[in-house]
Amino acid sequence: MDNKEETRHPRKLNLGAIKPSGVSQKPEATEVKAVAEKQDFTSREGQGSADDSTSVLAKKRRPGARKKGRTESFNTRLKPKTLNRIIEINEKNEWGYAEFIEHAVKLFDSSS
Repeated sequence: MDNKEETRHPRKLNLGAIKPSGVSQKPEATEVKAVAEKQDFTSREGQGSADDSTSVLAKKRRPGARKKGRTESFNTRLKPKTLNRIIEINEKNEWGYAEFIEHAVKLFDSSS
């Protein structure tokens, strides 16, 4: 019994003729800008008003790994100015994001 699957050997490829094309160099910033302008490319990088000059990511955030019986998840998008203010309040009061929302809801309920 000749079983071709058992006797077949994988082919060996001769890659000796393949030569690297060389090290590609990063284009100059002026070249990139010229191509972007020619293609009407609008970058979202670095945009924002003067009030939002401090990057949200530059702010130090406390890890929210504390367990307090919270089981539900909450995700939203905020303006950078709003998020920076929330971070400042949280750092001042040593709160996490969940605690901030709980305090905000309590304050809202007491004012209604």
